[in-house]
Amino acid sequence: MESWDGNTVAESDEAEKPSTKRWVRYTIPVMVEVDCEKDEITRIVALPDEAREDRDDCGHFLFYDEQFVRQGTRRQLRLRRGLGVRGVEQT
Repeated sequence: MESWDGNTVAESDEAEKPSTKRWVRYTIPVMVEVDCEKDEITRIVALPDEAREDRDDCGHFLFYDEQFVRQGTRRQLRLRRGLGVRGVEQT
């Protein structure tokens, strides 16, 4: 069996380690078709090949828990506290 990085993992190794999951916000460009005469959107097409990890204004990746509450690293929390920013939970 292969792991996410392509290495072979034994069945027993996989069973012993709990799966770590988190939500990561991505930016995916979309193309929007507009009917100019009716002034309405007729079609939206995502471009998944151009998806990339989204980042905040400080360049940090955006991680979320199961309830989609933003989670920060300890370093992010220290920086945000120093700037007086609220609303980031520690992971």
